[in-house]
Amino acid sequence: MNILVFGYQTIGCACLEVLLEAGVTVAGVVTAPGEPPSDKWFRSMQELARARSLRCLMPEKINDPDVITSIRSLRSDAFFLFDYPQHVNPDLLALPPRGAINLYATRLPEFPGHAPHVRAVMHGAAATGVTLHDIAPATAGLIARQTVPIGWTDSAYEVYIKQVAAAVELLQRMLPDLLSGQAVRTPLPPASTPSFGPLKPEECLIDWNRPGTTLYNLIRAVTRPYPGAVTGFRGRRCTIWKADVRPAPQTGRRASPGRIMKLVPFQVDTGDGLLRLRELQLEGEPAMTSDAFIEQHQVAVGDSFTTEASV
Repeated sequence: MNILVFGYQTIGCACLEVLLEAGVTVAGVVTAPGEPPSDKWFRSMQELARARSLRCLMPEKINDPDVITSIRSLRSDAFFLFDYPQHVNPDLLALPPRGAINLYATRLPEFPGHAPHVRAVMHGAAATGVTLHDIAPATAGLIARQTVPIGWTDSAYEVYIKQVAAAVELLQRMLPDLLSGQAVRTPLPPASTPSFGPLKPEECLIDWNRPGTTLYNLIRAVTRPYPGAVTGFRGRRCTIWKADVRPAPQTGRRASPGRIMKLVPFQVDTGDGLLRLRELQLEGEPAMTSDAFIEQHQVAVGDSFTTEASV
């Protein structure tokens, strides 16, 4: 079977390698334009395609007529999509006679849309996963899912790396049935939430009136390599990269959310409980530990962080 692979970054690369190691004929690779080169965080589909001497397409808009003509000319039997970020229209998905299989980096129907691993951590989920499903118009349905646990201290990136391993395992397990046409499809449950769009800067703002656990989940969801959670300190933008939380609310009185309550450990009041800050970065300065931040800026109990009005 001749397969056209649509993929992106590390999950796309890992799944493409599963196909190649299994001896599958790959007609070519389609990835997103502007995919960054491989770095310490993510791999590049374009670089892997070049290394394996595979044709690589990087269309700006996957559903443009000229792109569809180019894809049709490859005469692939099936499409395999591995965490591919663009929406592929039904007329394109209907081209291959053996269907279109999508590996989605979430446990559908949970957290559909962009950056589902970031959303899962942000919402305090205890687990996510990866899903194989058929997205061809005539044969659509759920094929298999695999669960990925989310630890209390996991960042979104650490969850993504777990998903890479789960994607490889799931694809290896199901590949014989996918290639033979024996994979069973079942109806996919409807999503309980709307599909998430791209992560917006305002979603990374720290509102100190929210519970400490909610803020802790936000910080670990958007920490490196993502933009980081943003607050204000003395009129300057400040990014919180690492924190932990004491979920229990204070008793007897409640100080102003955002107020620094203690320096050792460095604790800030929230709408419910105390958030302990571990790594911070004030605008124009390098990131530093809380101890270094306190010393550098002569921080005192009673100083406050603020919610940035704009980012």
